[in-house]
Amino acid sequence: MYLLILYLPLISCFISGFFGRFLTPKGVAFFSTICILVSFVFSLFSFFEVGFCSCFCYLKLFTWIDCFFLMRVGVLFLIV
Repeated sequence: MYLLILYLPLISCFISGFFGRFLTPKGVAFFSTICILVSFVFSLFSFFEVGFCSCFCYLKLFTWIDCFFLMRVGVLFLIV
């Protein structure tokens, strides 16, 4: 659910942009509005869950900088 908050607007943008020609303008507007509305409802639920119920959620999307790689580079600079 937490990832859908991020991905639903992105999916709506891509489908409306690439396949908007095959849908009518009303269809594109309806699909985009539904995706944004569902993302908004999920974000309200997650705000209530994290903010008021104190249920923390940790999502590991990807590692930003690998610490092992930095340690190897640091040792390499110390040797040289």
